Amino acid sequence: MTLSNTGTQALATEAPRNYMPDMGPEDFSPPEFRLVQGMSDAHTQYNVPEGRYYNEATGENTGSLSFAIVSYKRTRALWESGSRNAPICQSDDRNMPRPGGTYPGPCKVCPGKAEGCYEGYDLMCLRIDPDGQLETIRNQDMFLLRINGLSVFPFKKFWTEARMKYGNKFWGLRIVLGSDKKTNAKGTFFTMAPTWVEITDPESRQELMTIAEAMMGMSEQDSNEPPAAPPGQTKAAPAAKAPPATVEGQRVTPRLVNKDEAMEIVALVKEFSINPDQIPAYINNAFHKGRVMELNTGEWSMLKAWIYQEFQPKRQPEPPAIVDDLPF
Repeated sequence: MTLSNTGTQALATEAPRNYMPDMGPEDFSPPEFRLVQGMSDAHTQYNVPEGRYYNEATGENTGSLSFAIVSYKRTRALWESGSRNAPICQSDDRNMPRPGGTYPGPCKVCPGKAEGCYEGYDLMCLRIDPDGQLETIRNQDMFLLRINGLSVFPFKKFWTEARMKYGNKFWGLRIVLGSDKKTNAKGTFFTMAPTWVEITDPESRQELMTIAEAMMGMSEQDSNEPPAAPPGQTKAAPAAKAPPATVEGQRVTPRLVNKDEAMEIVALVKEFSINPDQIPAYINNAFHKGRVMELNTGEWSMLKAWIYQEFQPKRQPEPPAIVDDLPF
């Protein structure tokens, strides 16, 4: 089928319409950058050089990435020895493994820890300019970065410095991620090599803090970052709140749960004597998330309904009253 010039012009001038009104951000997985190794499909099939970062969704490959971290998860993963496939067991919170893995969990007593089950991190990142300033925030600037294996050690150093020097404000640092070539008895490979500098632009810090709070499910009281003062004022402005629910056309995007709502789940677990490990396992299985504070209000309502359905003690019916003239 071909389009005439008239048809092409009509398409170009037609007002934009939302042909997917029920689809929201939660329906799309973020693009992921992976460090290319000699055994990677990116290298063997697409000829991407080793030591570069490759995004399969977009086809981009680059020698370095410039970004800020806006949320993280502490993970675990166990690979079969010598396998290039997906992990045979993995956890999104280091507490319970994903359903369908080799081990049932919980992780702290799992025998797989002695078989090479390594800690890692899943980072949600926002690409930023080398000067550390944010001109625009677009969904396509978000990407996922998984940290595993020997690349974990440089990031543990990063967490330590972020805590000691910058007060845990990981979102206030611009990371430039390159790679280092290593060689050991098993061969040659590459590890991630992050360097970082503090973002000093007040507006960029404020915007990154707001995004990080929303991504991590934090409330206004959870942050101790003093926001930038408006010009001519010395007193800091009130801290920014996490974005409320917004309307996209006819669709409402629910907000993340607050601390009081999360504590309501904790109270139900205690009231019904539920094994606490069952809650993150359900959250992971149902929503692919790790903690209550990562849920939005719709997911929180589903979790609460599931708890009542599965664990609320069933009330026994009262026996019918017997009315007769017998003395006993």
